[in-house]
Amino acid sequence: NIETGNGNYTLDLNNHQIKGDFSGYVLKVGGTLTIKGDGEITGKTTILYCKSGGTINIEGGAIHNNSNNNVIFTVGTLNVYGGSILSTESPNRAIEGAGSGKINLYGGTVTSLVVAKGALNIAGINVTVENGINVGKNAGNVNISAGTIKGDVTIADEAKSKVTISGGSFDDTEAIKDCMKDGS
Repeated sequence: NIETGNGNYTLDLNNHQIKGDFSGYVLKVGGTLTIKGDGEITGKTTILYCKSGGTINIEGGAIHNNSNNNVIFTVGTLNVYGGSILSTESPNRAIEGAGSGKINLYGGTVTSLVVAKGALNIAGINVTVENGINVGKNAGNVNISAGTIKGDVTIADEAKSKVTISGGSFDDTEAIKDCMKDGS
């Protein structure tokens, strides 16, 4: 387990692999961490944990786990500009944002479920979410203005968030209509 302080850090994968086969997390971020370059971060646990006030910027690399934990869990800010994020084990949650957590997807491929219990913004035309989005009852605002969403988009019946869809492409438009039929 590696934990950063409150400073700014850059992890250039440079065609290397970081492997974490233990419990907890691989990297816990309190400051700002930028991940770039080709390479992998893998494990059997949560790979990245972003603390409140922390920021993770993903510009490249493959980040994946083979456990029932989230690949990335954030109560801080997660910005994805590139790379790929994958969970291979059920319940297949790639990214989960909770509390004050903010998920911003501007690029890259997320090949597992995105769970928004904090704010979610999908604004990049080069974003692909392949296994859907789940908006929890205490989620922040959700804005989808671009990208490709494959799979279900589900919004909890008691969700208090404002969901705005102004763009993007969806492979299941009926599910979107069902979610939006009550005008929220």
